[in-house]
Amino acid sequence: MKYLILAIILVFPGCALFSKDKLAAKPLVSCANVNKTIEASCNAAVDAIEKANILAASINTAIDDKFNAKLLTKSQAQVYRDRTKQADKALDEGTKALKDANFSVALNQANVTKALLQALDKEIAAQVAKGQ
Repeated sequence: MKYLILAIILVFPGCALFSKDKLAAKPLVSCANVNKTIEASCNAAVDAIEKANILAASINTAIDDKFNAKLLTKSQAQVYRDRTKQADKALDEGTKALKDANFSVALNQANVTKALLQALDKEIAAQVAKGQ
């Protein structure tokens, strides 16, 4: 799954990450429901989790690239990778909530994690800029 996300990032870098549009053109089968409010909540949660997962994968790639370019030390890269692993765990919890039909919990988990990942991305960029 993570390789699929990475492939999507490489082919379409950043195009859908901050988009307001859903990643999937069709509603997800697992979210199909007679009650359109529930279906919309489910689709919003799935979309948020997918976007946060893509962001985590892109940050991991950036960390690796910056480490290989010697812009980050091994210890700095490890600290940043540990933080993305925490984000992955949080997104796994969001996915579990989604499977348990707790759509608001899943959406909240994804949004909070995405915000933390965006802050981490800025922190990494500032660290790299400071080191140059």
